[in-house]
Amino acid sequence: MADPTQDYSEAARQRAADAGEALPDGSYPMRTCHEVGEAIAAYPQAPGSHKPQLAQLIRKRDAELECGHDLDALGGRQVDSDA
Repeated sequence: MADPTQDYSEAARQRAADAGEALPDGSYPMRTCHEVGEAIAAYPQAPGSHKPQLAQLIRKRDAELECGHDLDALGGRQVDSDA
């Protein structure tokens, strides 16, 4: 499984975070449906402190990009794309 930040420079990860396309620290950038899928696959191994924010971000980006991924692995409730 690919490192969720390996293809991004620090500046690119910060821009993604500022745009709401990554966690605030720049981890798990998701600009495409493919990257949303990678984040879903990485979710079980994510640090516990990241999981609530990561699940929310995955749901948000999946809805915004209209990816249609199966989000059952994330558990919990659905969130609005405005969250």
